[in-house]
Amino acid sequence: VMALYSGKHWVNEPGVKWDWSISGFSLLVTIVERVTGQSFADYVQEHILTPAGVRSTTYCDDDTVVRGLAHAYRKRGLFYAPANETDMAYNADLRFCSTVGDLYALWSAIRDKRLISPESFAEMTTAEGAAAHMSAADPQAQYGFAVMINHENDHRRIGQHGSLLGYSGSLYDFPDDHLTVVVLTNTEDQNAYAITRAVARAALGLPELATSPASPP
Repeated sequence: VMALYSGKHWVNEPGVKWDWSISGFSLLVTIVERVTGQSFADYVQEHILTPAGVRSTTYCDDDTVVRGLAHAYRKRGLFYAPANETDMAYNADLRFCSTVGDLYALWSAIRDKRLISPESFAEMTTAEGAAAHMSAADPQAQYGFAVMINHENDHRRIGQHGSLLGYSGSLYDFPDDHLTVVVLTNTEDQNAYAITRAVARAALGLPELATSPASPP
């Protein structure tokens, strides 16, 4: 994966413009493995999963038997078909199977500074430079270290969401409201981020967001 982008020109000069790229995470895997001498999966297990006390989160790929795994499905017209993650070339080291309960426990360990220091958490949840203005369409959208920073009306939220080949996941914490919402889905037309926002807005007493015909709830 790294060979696809190593030695290429910058998309933007560093610090000038925020731009999402998965390649940074692939590079992080290589750095962790070279510094620690461990595989990324072993490092995560020893330094993150075990200290956080979670038991249902594990490294996984299409060849691993994972107890209780909900397989992913892609939409095919009116029907669904199994989605295989190895259909797409990217760094498999980043793949872990988890549950909403484990993700909440992991986030709690980070938020409560049991896995990282207060100083690291402050840096993680603070946008600097170009990351403080990541979207012209959404002036409130910011990016910290692997977390999005934004608001639901006046309620600050921090977290992350994403999707890949049938799966989608979303975790957002509202620090001033003592509210955390975690959603995982396994069918292509279920949007975990949209569900998270709907649940959070209901819990916070905010009006529902309007949906378009192209983006049903």
